[in-house]
Amino acid sequence: MNDIVLSILLPAYNYPEGIHKILSQISEANDDVKDKFEVVIYDNSSFESDVKKEFEYYKNNIKEITYKHYYPELGPSDNWNQLIGNSRGKYFILIHHDEFPLSDDFVVEVLKKIETNPGVDLILLDCFLMNKSKRLITRHIPTWIRIFVIKFFPTYLFRRNVVGPTASLIIRKDLQPTFDKNLKWLLDVDEYFGLFRNKIKWIFCKDIQICSYVDRGNSLTSSLGDDIGSIWKKELIYLAEKYSIKSPWLSKWHVLHLVDTVGWSFMRLFTRNISFILNRFGFYPISKEKVKKAFDDNC
Repeated sequence: MNDIVLSILLPAYNYPEGIHKILSQISEANDDVKDKFEVVIYDNSSFESDVKKEFEYYKNNIKEITYKHYYPELGPSDNWNQLIGNSRGKYFILIHHDEFPLSDDFVVEVLKKIETNPGVDLILLDCFLMNKSKRLITRHIPTWIRIFVIKFFPTYLFRRNVVGPTASLIIRKDLQPTFDKNLKWLLDVDEYFGLFRNKIKWIFCKDIQICSYVDRGNSLTSSLGDDIGSIWKKELIYLAEKYSIKSPWLSKWHVLHLVDTVGWSFMRLFTRNISFILNRFGFYPISKEKVKKAFDDNC
């Protein structure tokens, strides 16, 4: 009988330190929940790297943990689809190696949230961005913007990803659409739109937080380099045809794009400057303990 409630899925790629940071926190989950979650690592590294060593180190601390190395490597969509398809949990979270929970009690808190919200389809977590070189931690997007877009204008996600990384979502597995192999840049956004355009039961959980390491090299974004603009335009055309919808956010240019750019620039200028000043004086949007752990590679 499968009692796994939560599958924590980790696509890895040449960054064992990131896997260590995730597993070091997950491994602290108490014995009461050890039978209720699993960790699945699919390693897409160019060679069988130190990611496997991290698995070997933590496999005695995490009851349900599996590792698989792919060579030749799978593309992102294939790796993510394989992870989800082979997971056993009723719910899953897809955490990339440059993302990590901001709480030692992450697994326990997620399982509590699922238990106290029976029938929930999706849980949206609070999301923060860490720029390690500049010692900055800021909220990804103001919460009200995330919720407003998701509730009323999910097509706007094709213009701007206000949801955040895939680690921002706890998703009921039987709702998950397959990641589209034809996409590179809008791969996650396509997933979000496919979920939120339907009438699903979702909740926002401010007290469970995830963080994304934005200035680390060798990420999917950095691998696309200067081609992002052209890839984005091509994918917008593809998605407009895929969903058979007409939207200003799925066109290559629209007058609303200019209005959006101006408004967004002012908003980001204000919020980022405020965050920068507050961070410089030691004020962060999370506790000092969480700040210390976020910047520490060893925990």
